[in-house]
Amino acid sequence: MQVNEVKRRLLSCVLMALLSGCGQQTEPHSATFFAMDTVMELAVYGSESLLAEGEELILDIEQRLSVTDSSSEIAKLNRNGKVAVTSETESLLEKALALCERTDGALDITVYPVVRAWGFTTGEYKVPEEPVPGWQRSLW
Repeated sequence: MQVNEVKRRLLSCVLMALLSGCGQQTEPHSATFFAMDTVMELAVYGSESLLAEGEELILDIEQRLSVTDSSSEIAKLNRNGKVAVTSETESLLEKALALCERTDGALDITVYPVVRAWGFTTGEYKVPEEPVPGWQRSLW
């Protein structure tokens, strides 16, 4: 799915929710599901079908960008250091790297090895005994 397609689908969901819910529905439709290693709850005013579309969009993003799903593009990139990615993932990475630069490293997408070393991806939290090899910043 291309970036423009994701934007179009998201905008479509938002517009449908706004247009179909204007002054008619006082209680939202809601759904709870597990994605991106957390429990998520979606709520929409309007067409209940928007819940399924929203969940599908989130699961699609997770499938491509998850660090814990070994088949995702990002997991393969983290594992191999180099991998062919879709144009959507490439665009997202370029924007994230630009944001890293604009924030002088306050946002740093290269921090994954540190996050993994501290156990945040597995839930086995620990303080590493040594600096993380290959990571350019020292947190010790």
